[in-house]
Order: sequence, then C-alpha cells, then structure tokens
Amino acid sequence: MQEASKPGWKHEMIWIAAMMVVALIVLSPQINYHALAVGDDWEFHWNRFYEAAMQIKTGKFNFFQSIYAFKQSGRIVNAVYGSAFAYLHGIILVIVKTWFRAELISSFLCLFTAGGGMYFLARYCRIKRQIAFAAGVLYMGTPLVIFYVTDAALRGWGAALLPVTTIPLIRMVTNHEKPINPILFGLSAAILMAVQNFTALIYVLSAAVFFISGLYLAKNRRQTIIAAGSAVAVAIGLNAVTLAAIMDLHSERLVMPYRVEDLLGSASRLSLGNMTRLDLGLVLSAIIVLQLVFAGLSWKQLTVAEKLINLDGLLFLWLSSPLFPWNFLATHFPVIQTVQFPQRFNVIALTMIILATALSVQKFAPNIVSQKSRLMTALFLSVAGLNLINGYTWVNEKASAWQSDQLAVSADSSVQNQAEIRDLFNRAYDQSNVFSVVTKNTPDYLPVATAGSTTFAYDAYKDQILNNPLNVKKAINAKSQLTMTWQAKNRKQTLVPVIVYKHSTVRLNGRLLRSSEYQRSNIGVLIVEPLLGKNTITVGYKPSKIFWIAVFVNVVTIACLLLYGGIKIKVHLLKR
Repeated sequence: MQEASKPGWKHEMIWIAAMMVVALIVLSPQINYHALAVGDDWEFHWNRFYEAAMQIKTGKFNFFQSIYAFKQSGRIVNAVYGSAFAYLHGIILVIVKTWFRAELISSFLCLFTAGGGMYFLARYCRIKRQIAFAAGVLYMGTPLVIFYVTDAALRGWGAALLPVTTIPLIRMVTNHEKPINPILFGLSAAILMAVQNFTALIYVLSAAVFFISGLYLAKNRRQTIIAAGSAVAVAIGLNAVTLAAIMDLHSERLVMPYRVEDLLGSASRLSLGNMTRLDLGLVLSAIIVLQLVFAGLSWKQLTVAEKLINLDGLLFLWLSSPLFPWNFLATHFPVIQTVQFPQRFNVIALTMIILATALSVQKFAPNIVSQKSRLMTALFLSVAGLNLINGYTWVNEKASAWQSDQLAVSADSSVQNQAEIRDLFNRAYDQSNVFSVVTKNTPDYLPVATAGSTTFAYDAYKDQILNNPLNVKKAINAKSQLTMTWQAKNRKQTLVPVIVYKHSTVRLNGRLLRSSEYQRSNIGVLIVEPLLGKNTITVGYKPSKIFWIAVFVNVVTIACLLLYGGIKIKVHLLKR
C-alpha cells in the first residue's frame, strides 16, 4: 500500500463535509416531498424506537417489556435486539419530535456513516483523499445501504458500520508489532452486536480470515492471542446486558425470524441493468468483475493485505450468490434456512471489493498531479456517481409514492384515506397513533408452547394481541409495569392482551398469582379467570441474578473504557 499525502485535518474535514452534501442529495426527494419511506420493516423497528422514546420521555424505564409499543403487549423485543441502538433512536425522536424528522436524520446518519466509514477505511489504507472520497460515494450507493433509506431494513445500518469496523481487520495484517488493539477491535465488534446480530456474525467470519494470517505474521503470537482475547472481553462486556437477557429467556421456546426455504431466491446477482434489491446493477457488477480479474492478473505484485482483501471479497461474494449451494445444504441442515437472505453476505464482499478497487485505482494514479492520474481519479468518481444515481432513483420513487395511494398500511386499518394517514405521520410521535394504520403481525421473540414450526404465531399474534376483542384500559404504574383494567360480566377464562414469560410476575386485583393459577396461550398471551365486575391485571418482569451481574459488568466495562479514553486524551494533550 502506498504512502498517502501528509495528514491534515482541515483537508479531511473538507472531504467529510462533501460526503455530507452527497448524503443530503440522495435524501433530497424525501426532503422536497416531505415524505416518509414506510417499508416492510418500518413498523417493527420504529415500534422499538418509539418504545425507547416514550420511556425516555416519561422516565418510566422497563428494559425487558414493551410497555408503550407493540400495542402495549409487554412482549420482549429491545432487550434481545439492539437495545442501545433503539435508545439512540429514541433520543432522536424525543429531540426532533416528528416521525419525518427522525426518519430523515436516521437515514442521513446511515448514508453518511456508510460513505464516511469507507472514506476513513480507505485513508487508513493510505489511499489518497480524492480516491477515498470516490470509494465512499460508491459504497454509499450499494443496495443494502439504500435499502435502509427506502424500507427501514436494519441490515442497512449494519452495512453502514462495516467499513469503519474493518479498520482493525486491516491492522491485523499490516501491523506486525501489535496486530490487534483490543479496544478498537472490541469496540468494533460490540457496535455491530449492538445494532444487527447477523452483520456481527459475518463480521466475525470475515475477521477470522485476517486473524489467521495476522497471527502467522505477528512478531509476538502469544501477545496477539492475548490481545484477541481482550478484544472479545471488551465486546462481551459492552453487550453483557443483551447477552444476559437472551440467557434469561433460554428456558423459553421463542419465535425466531422466519425460515426461508428457497434461499437462492434471495441471493445477489451480477446484472447488466439497473440496481435492484437483489441485482447489483451494471456499475457494481462491472467494478466487481474488473477488480477480481485485475487482482488475479497482478496477484504476485499484491501485498499480503491486498491479497486478503480480494480473497475475503471473493469468498463473501460467492456466499451471497446463487453459485453457493444454499438450497442443497438447507435440505440436509434445515437450520441454515434461518440465514433467510444470502444477499446479506454481499455487505462484506462489497466493502472489500470497493476497498480493493480504490487500491487498484491508486496504482494507476500514483501521482494526483499528473494528467493521467487526474483522469483516472475523475473516471472512478464518475463511475461512483453513476452507481449512486441508482440509489437516488430508489429514494425518489419511494418519496413520490408518498403522495399517491401506495402507502404501506395494514388491511385492518380503520383509516384508509391516504391524506389522513399522511397527516398522522406528520404529527408528533407521541400524539399520533401511526401504529394503528401501519401494523404487521411479526411474532419475533414471542414464547411458543410447542417446538417445531412457528408459522402459526403470525395469525395467533394478530388474533390474540392486535385484534383482541377484550375492552381493556392500559396504563403504566409507578414501577414501570403494565396494568390492564376491564369489566368482566362472567367468570369465564379470559384472554388478556399481554405477553407473559416464565420470569413474568402477574398480579390479579392486587394478588400475586402463582404460575399454576393462570395459563398462557400458544404464543404466551395471559389467560386468567376474572372476578365479576372490575378486574386489574399487573404484569411485570423479574430477571434472574445473572442479568444483574451482567449490568454490573456492563457498567464497569464502560467506566474502564471512559477512563482509558480520558487518559489517552490527557497524554495526547500533554505531548502537544
């Protein structure tokens, strides 16, 4: 890898500011139309963010139960799925107040994180600023990143964070004295774990490629192994609460994300047309083919780091493509169906191949002053811009649909007038019941009674929670627990619209019930025998001691990292 121009923060900030402008240009259709992009995953994730926002706003915190979102059903979601990321978006909602502003800020941050992360990754690899900027623009326009903007698919945020978290992987094979910085590597893994589980998993697989080579090249292998173990400890310490919450539910049979039988149907494909959710499009496809061919032809001249970057990209490109025997393996190992979308693997492939392309462009443009170098850099930037136009087109189509009758609303919605629906979304998040018009019977993490297929849970959740006929009044008590009050005309067993887990506490009319005194439906919905007249159910959650140990570990880890950071800053300032 060649030496980059001398560092200068003023110059770096100019390119970062330019990246912000590019992100705003991509979002300009939404800004112009004042439009939200309400995609398939919008309801699920923004329900999570709404839960966090309301807890912050009211000061009534409940880490486990959904006491405001998901129809105030008490179901556990945020505790086992990116709680820190949810609370970050909750803060955004509280500050900006409206759905439109919050979504726009989240989309902007996703785009900027993707482009800026690739820029810093390229700069770490000593790539010149102009070429690094082009690489950032190119990555910003990749399908998974744009898919978050148009459909709120959270794997887009995983993709956005991947380039900057790849920096510790490159260090493993370029810094032989100290291949692993435990803090940086641990933080990188922890950030991905806190946002999107699957991206964190494939990040670990990608890291293994670099770690094995880095360990072989390291001058002190024992120290490298210790540093790797320390990085794992940092990652686990920062996510201890989430991991403990998952362990707390280990005795339950939980509904996991649905299995996909035809995995090849959602694999990425090289294509000659426009970019789509699965088709990489002409620009990206051409870049991938040209880069891999160039790497093959010049293999002997590549550094170890460059070889690994290209190999890692090729490996994950294969995993994301129809060429990998996904369906064959799934017939023998059904658990593989939980992968759902092999397309997800292309996030590693595109990160590595775009980085490799930037390195190759720099070989052809070693001196940015020469006319040849300028032409090569301008060509790369132009190609990156052409790819981003595809992403811009997606956003524009989604924004245009906001003014039409194509809004993603539930068929069960009591509001069908599109103008009224748009008005609900334009109100403050805590004053508009948008989840009454955008509903989705996603049963993820509900406790089911039997093992095996959980497809029944979708209809069961719709009938027992979303459309439960019991006329209950819901409230939150001083202990941040759900209370539900209703009038019973008889003493027949009643299905109360609240989810109960094995560690839940249930009080009926003030009396704590033993687990033998109530029942749970096939998806964990509470069944009780009420008294005649007024009845009040209070449902809380009492985690195990392991969870509180994890809270302590989490707090100590954060405190140690803050102390470490403070010392580093102090030393740096003293040196200056």
